[in-house]
Amino acid sequence: MSKISQNLVANALSAVIDPSSGKNIVEVGYVQNILIKDGTVSCILDVGAQDPAAMEPIRVEAEKVIAAIEGVTKGAVLLTAERDTPSDAPQAGTPPPPPGANPLPGVKNIIAVASCTGGVGKSTTSINLALSLKKLGLSVGILDLDIYGPSLPKLAGLEGKRPSLNDEDKIEPLVAFGVK
Repeated sequence: MSKISQNLVANALSAVIDPSSGKNIVEVGYVQNILIKDGTVSCILDVGAQDPAAMEPIRVEAEKVIAAIEGVTKGAVLLTAERDTPSDAPQAGTPPPPPGANPLPGVKNIIAVASCTGGVGKSTTSINLALSLKKLGLSVGILDLDIYGPSLPKLAGLEGKRPSLNDEDKIEPLVAFGVK
C-alpha cells in the first residue's frame, strides 16, 4: 500500500478538468486544504462566486478520484462557492497578494462561527472546532467577540483571567489546551 500524501492527492485531482477554463482544478486554484487522517482524505473546492449547482459534477468527480487512490478508505470533497468576487478581484489560480497586503499577518485561514440567535451553540462549536484542528497538528487561535457575554473563557477554563500586554504593547493571548 502506498503512503497517501497531499502531493499524491493533488496529482490525482489534476485529472479533473474545469470545463469553463479547460484547465485542471488544481491548476486553476480550486483545490484547498487537503487533509489526510487514517485513510480518510478530504479537501475543499473553492470555486468563488460561480454557480455551485453547475460545479457539483466537478465535486462529485473529484470525490471519485480521491476515493480511487490506493489506501483511501473515504474521500470527501466540500464545494465552497459563497464568497462574492468583484469583477476586478483576482480569480482562482492567480497568485496570492503580497505579504504586506494581508491585514492579519501570520493568519492563513479564518473560520467564522456566527448566528443572530443566542444559546444555539456557537461557543461550543467554536471551541470544539479549534480543539479538533489543534489535534490535527494545526496552529490555532480563537477569539470570542461577544462583548455582552463571552462564554469561551468559561469553556476553556480561563474564566476571570485577562490577557496581558507584551513589551511592544501587543496583547499576549491566554492559552488553554494549546489553543491561543
